[in-house]
Amino acid sequence: MDGRRVFAVIVAGIVCGIAFPMHLRAQTPPGGTQGSAKTEAAAVKPNVLFDHKTDSVKIFDLDLEDGQQFLVHIVNTCPQEFDYPYVAVARGTQAEAQAQEAKQKLSTHPITVVYDNRYGGYVFSMVRKGDVAAGSKCEEAEALKPATFIVSVREQNWGISFSGGFTFSGLTSPVYGLRTENNVKRIFREPDKEDDRRLGAASFVHVFHDGVAWKGLQPAVAFGLGINSDNRAEYFLGAGLRLGDKATINAGLAFGSIARLPNGVTLDTPVTDDNVLNNLGSQVVRRYFFSISYGFIDTRDRLKKPFAADAPAATPAAVAQPKPTSGSGTNQKIIETLAQNADTYAAIPEMKGVAICRAEVKPGDGNSLVVVLHVKDPAHLTSLSASVAKRATEELNKRVQASITPNPPALKQALTFGQTCQ
Repeated sequence: MDGRRVFAVIVAGIVCGIAFPMHLRAQTPPGGTQGSAKTEAAAVKPNVLFDHKTDSVKIFDLDLEDGQQFLVHIVNTCPQEFDYPYVAVARGTQAEAQAQEAKQKLSTHPITVVYDNRYGGYVFSMVRKGDVAAGSKCEEAEALKPATFIVSVREQNWGISFSGGFTFSGLTSPVYGLRTENNVKRIFREPDKEDDRRLGAASFVHVFHDGVAWKGLQPAVAFGLGINSDNRAEYFLGAGLRLGDKATINAGLAFGSIARLPNGVTLDTPVTDDNVLNNLGSQVVRRYFFSISYGFIDTRDRLKKPFAADAPAATPAAVAQPKPTSGSGTNQKIIETLAQNADTYAAIPEMKGVAICRAEVKPGDGNSLVVVLHVKDPAHLTSLSASVAKRATEELNKRVQASITPNPPALKQALTFGQTCQ
């Protein structure tokens, strides 16, 4: 293939790779508001679909950029009887819903959220309104229970990877010979002795965007530096197709040196020196290349070493002890939501009708927690015995084990019931 045509194809691929994620960002309007109970928002990908009637606690994973919207659809729900707070690792604000006298059918409640890269996820809750009787606003709403689900976000951004592998390129040198005709020596070319392609080894740097991928295949821009069989440096520029994190298929243009005739010597010029071909010159040309590189080859240090200055040896620092993560950060917010959710204690008859207004979660020793539940009605404080607290602890531990992996925390001791709150 002609080198100029290959170069044009590579440039077009690079432009498309850069423009596509920018186009995705341009489609996302800045800002965002929580959808009302009657608004059916247009489909914005990625979205989350949660069935209020059949689903329990779930965790959804999304890949988003900072400021990008995502749409949550809560189906088979009753906005007239439920609020839909959501929190960015904190308790959410209640969505406004206007009560209606006539019973409505179960419907979809859309929530549009603008992702902020300060957060690693969001906890969505369905909390029954305290002043509305179950089933009074929607048909079949008496079967709906408070529920919670979690959206975990992996931020999309530009990334870089390093790999190494073998190359096949068109950087082959011509082969010449001497021939005597009519007592005149001339140089001629011997195509049958020339290589069809040249083998070499190279290290590649790939630049890619997390938002441009399809079924584990991800396009990238490839830059490479290699050595061929003649110990000459080669430089590569092209496109790569990443196969996950393990391998990349590369193709594009290779720049390197090949042999040429000495200065002033041509195929038509008679020569008198029998050693004229022993001192061939070189020239830099542009050819095609193809390569398969593998991520298990550690080329990061190899590329950084020529540019790294010698640093003085540092005194080894003391190894920091790992800090317990239970009861803090994202895990603590998830546990607070689970602890406050009345559905967590549905199997305990004594907890039926107990309105929990706040859950206080504190870190204990190691990977453990201390949980205090605050209830609305002071009368419940005397009716909730230690045996009820023990069973409630067991139910909460089950939910925590199912919702947080790996290494989920556990309650240090039986949870307690604290002072009432409004």
